[in-house]
Amino acid sequence: MGKKMKVAKLNGNIISINDYSQEKMPGDLQCRYCEASLSYVKKHSRDLGDKRIIVGHYFRLKPRIRHDEGCINSVDGSLKNIYAKHADNEIMTIEDETYKVRILLFDNNPTFQSSSYQKDAINNKKRRNSNYIPAGKKIAYLSTIKSIMKLRSELDDNTEIQNKLTLEISSNTGDKINVRWGNFYFDSAKDEAYRKMLNYLKRKHDHSICVDGYIKEIKPINEGFFLNLLPQNFSLEDKINKVSIGYYVENQDIIERLENHINKRIVVYAQCKFQKKTSFIPPNNRKNESITFYYHNVKGNIYDKNQILLIDD
Repeated sequence: MGKKMKVAKLNGNIISINDYSQEKMPGDLQCRYCEASLSYVKKHSRDLGDKRIIVGHYFRLKPRIRHDEGCINSVDGSLKNIYAKHADNEIMTIEDETYKVRILLFDNNPTFQSSSYQKDAINNKKRRNSNYIPAGKKIAYLSTIKSIMKLRSELDDNTEIQNKLTLEISSNTGDKINVRWGNFYFDSAKDEAYRKMLNYLKRKHDHSICVDGYIKEIKPINEGFFLNLLPQNFSLEDKINKVSIGYYVENQDIIERLENHINKRIVVYAQCKFQKKTSFIPPNNRKNESITFYYHNVKGNIYDKNQILLIDD
């Protein structure tokens, strides 16, 4: 499958997706690195909750065509590049051509990052708490995660990447536990994605997740702001129940970057929790209880700019 591409080769020349016109530019599109045959996907719209959003245009592989082995536009080639740039045995490893990444928690409190061998008292016994980012590794770790977020955001689904990359956390006893891609990356382009996330968060878990969605608003609150994403309905038929995701942000530099990205796509890496279910009746329909909306609220925190990936479609 490979990635969605913004640049291709046409008649021997490199061309950007924004400069391409299917009607005015005849010729065969090719991958700029390996010359695999490509096709053009036009801009199109889709519904997200009660709002219609525009999905940007891109180049993609033609059916039954593959990139050459190692091409940077292939999943394998992209992972090799990420590993070469960010390899660290406490962050990312490789074994038998399969990559493994630790899914770690990030807290702004420095006491949570004092050591990768933090100890907590549980049942009068000491254990290693290795699910927080190790001391001195925050920048390297988040940079690696952001690269993986970017790669996954350029794919149609988890299928191809989950065959090449596994996700791992540590249990309370230090045992390694694999995390399914479907329990890590939740893409609003997929129906029911947010409800699956909601159900997963209601169960006990101890790792951060990625949410791929669209910015609804930046709302001031107390000493900071809430970055709220466009909610997703439970299903196409269910317009009443909505999953609403919000992230608390205090960093003003992050807010200034986000303010220019309203209604655009974003991927956020953070630990999230289900908070509560709230009801809402539109002001002009207070007497009609049948149109009460129920919001299932999920909250998280953004402390660092590398927890977010802004996507300009």
